Amino acid sequence: MTITTMDAFTSLINSRLRNVSLPCDRPLEHYLRALWGLIEREKNSKPSYELFAHFLLDGFTEPPVPFKPEWYEHREAPLVWVPQAIKPFDYVKGTILYQIADLNRLAETIAHTENLWFGVKSPNQKSTWYNFESCTYLSAALRGMTDNLKSPRSVIRNVIDLSPDWTTLAILLHMGQGYE
Repeated sequence: MTITTMDAFTSLINSRLRNVSLPCDRPLEHYLRALWGLIEREKNSKPSYELFAHFLLDGFTEPPVPFKPEWYEHREAPLVWVPQAIKPFDYVKGTILYQIADLNRLAETIAHTENLWFGVKSPNQKSTWYNFESCTYLSAALRGMTDNLKSPRSVIRNVIDLSPDWTTLAILLHMGQGYE
């Protein structure tokens, strides 16, 4: 199956989420570390919705790469909607390594928070986490991306076009963390 549009991409991922063919009990940090391993391995590949679908689905079963203490240096994700002199791949790298490190920093807080649905502030106080399970993270990412691309006032519409690049995946990861 060739996936060439955002609609086909979201339909495929959503159908897998609805059909419960994914191991949704995988800890989100493990999912993101597996996802990072896949992304890093394919960093020289041409970004496409098909490649991103492969990453997002295989992240549920791929072994996670080991956590590296230097990831703690990522104290916030680069904001893809703020123009910066940064390569598209560096957006996705900065975003996912920040998220992995942030979840690691927050592990104790998350374990002792009764109602996570109200969100948990990141230690840097600049962002909030709303999704802590791999499937809800992915579902929120897709909803956030779809809703923002439909909105005429969305700043994201100005960042990506219909041909995906690494920035597209970085935005999707941002949405997974914070979209409710």
